[in-house]
Amino acid sequence: MFEKRYKNSLENISADKYIKSKVLSKIESETEKQNKPIKPIYKTAIAFALCFVLIFTSVATISGINLIKNNFKKSEVNTELKKQTNSYDDVYGALKKFKKSDLINGIFPRKESDMELYAIEDYAADDGAANAGGTNKGNNTSASATDTTANDDYTNTNNQVSGVEESDIVKTDGKYIYTLSARNKEFRIVDAKSLKLLSNDFLLNDIIGLTNEMYLYDNYVVFLSNGQFGSRMTKAVVLDISNREKPKRVYDLEQSGIYVSSRLIGNKLYLITNYNLDVFNIAKNDTSTYIPTVNCENFAGQVKSDTINICPNPNSAEYTVVCGYNITNGKLTDTKSLLGNSQNVYCSTKNIITAGYNWEEEKTTVVRYAISDGKIDLKANGSIDGDLLNQFSIDENDGYFRFVTTVDKQVKSYNDFGVGKEIVSVTTNRSNSLVILDKNLEKVGEVKDLAPDERVYSVRFMGDYAYFVTFRQTDPLFCVELKDPKNPKVLSALKIPGFSNFLFPFGEGKLLGIGMDADEITGRARNVKISMFDISNPADVKEASKFVTKYYYSDATNSHKASLVDVKRNLIGFSAENGNSGEYVIFKYENGSFKNVFSVNLESIDNAYSVRGICIGNNLYIITEDFISAYDLDGFKLINKLYF
Repeated sequence: MFEKRYKNSLENISADKYIKSKVLSKIESETEKQNKPIKPIYKTAIAFALCFVLIFTSVATISGINLIKNNFKKSEVNTELKKQTNSYDDVYGALKKFKKSDLINGIFPRKESDMELYAIEDYAADDGAANAGGTNKGNNTSASATDTTANDDYTNTNNQVSGVEESDIVKTDGKYIYTLSARNKEFRIVDAKSLKLLSNDFLLNDIIGLTNEMYLYDNYVVFLSNGQFGSRMTKAVVLDISNREKPKRVYDLEQSGIYVSSRLIGNKLYLITNYNLDVFNIAKNDTSTYIPTVNCENFAGQVKSDTINICPNPNSAEYTVVCGYNITNGKLTDTKSLLGNSQNVYCSTKNIITAGYNWEEEKTTVVRYAISDGKIDLKANGSIDGDLLNQFSIDENDGYFRFVTTVDKQVKSYNDFGVGKEIVSVTTNRSNSLVILDKNLEKVGEVKDLAPDERVYSVRFMGDYAYFVTFRQTDPLFCVELKDPKNPKVLSALKIPGFSNFLFPFGEGKLLGIGMDADEITGRARNVKISMFDISNPADVKEASKFVTKYYYSDATNSHKASLVDVKRNLIGFSAENGNSGEYVIFKYENGSFKNVFSVNLESIDNAYSVRGICIGNNLYIITEDFISAYDLDGFKLINKLYF
């Protein structure tokens, strides 16, 4: 547990995700490496990057292989996607280049055991980074602070987009509380009113690599299992919970690859995975060695060739696999695969955007899939300068797609000794940009070269405005007007100590920031801080109030799902720790300042992690691995407590 706390604390200190772009250069100087410390969690990402030189992937329907034109010319993409029909041989031919070219000067792993895999979005979304979303106008509206889904009487998962459900470790329908125990691999159903445990005998031991998250829809629960080396498959397990005391496993949905992300819209589950290949062990006549597979109630085996898309000259032997499933009958509704990987996923009610960073080109490739009732249609692809922080750096509004990136550009110095030039140093120029693309993913507007030498820490899109935080030593909060997509304008930039990892709308003219206080000279993170920004005048954004807590770590700085942000009840809650004790704390914002109205000891330091706070009616529930406790919101008096 100390290692976990150390890791997360160190992330908040150095927090330099974008250093990964530097290590891919074979001739990068040792001096540059030493001057750019790499935080532990990104050592894994870098190892992955060194193993798999990025390509970019995506999915389309159950039918044939389409060749995407080079340079991402959108005017050609849609035409080519429709007219090109190839075969499995085309896939094999694209993969053969990796065997012949020694895979970019030998940096690609030679055997599968050399590869280090991880769930990409688990790191990207929870790395002490941004939470974007907000209340957007147009066809797709982003969720406000806490999306209460169908019922305003209870809170639920913090979803990025209204109507698009995200997985979490705790769910509620207002009557029952559903929770997953990562420690015991146990699914629990609790009657919220009586706090009676109805079921906890459904064990998940046979689901290898559980992601510890789930979905709830009507009388169905879906568990997500991250693919591991043994199976190289990601699984979604569907339970029928119509009898809350006796859940019944009804469907297993599987697809090739490691888990990247997923969304649930109604009863349609969209599951996105990255499927990497050992190109030294593929055989042309054995398509099982290089074609993704899907297994469910109505489909078993390799995906059809016409559902695979290939980019010319792919630089990574990896697919992005996107599948749609109907969780009420366990059937596949559609599937698409793109030869290349994805690191971030945004999903509205009408589109999925996948994005993957190309370290060699220092660009992010983006792909748009139109979705409708489980159907998936690859519509467009493009590229933008820089790297996205995570899914929350992407937004959709009125047919436009907005991105906030950190742009690293390497500058190389050479010496000529008469026998050829030799690189003697590599430096990186860093800045930040906001880019607006149309439905064909062609650039229509941009603001660039913001906050030199800093990187993006959080983003919040709110209709005609974007708010995002960059950080190095102090925290510039930018406000960009987006009313004219072709001409975005920076209206204000507020500089304060520390940084906000997440931004939440908190009523008219207010924006809540949850993050860390920091030393103005060194930039070293110190204690968890909450801020309330006055955004009533976008041209003059102010920090109306702040509260620096006694805690040095909180999951709320690493995951947008870990915070209770209930504007209606005026509640801000999260777990935090200081030393060897963990607490759950509740704040209110009254008369222009924060007030700590409640805190409770979580009994174990382990319970400071993976804890959720939810409200049902006038009750607050705190859910940990070991217990659920219920409190009356009128005075925070303990009503009942259930130990597992």
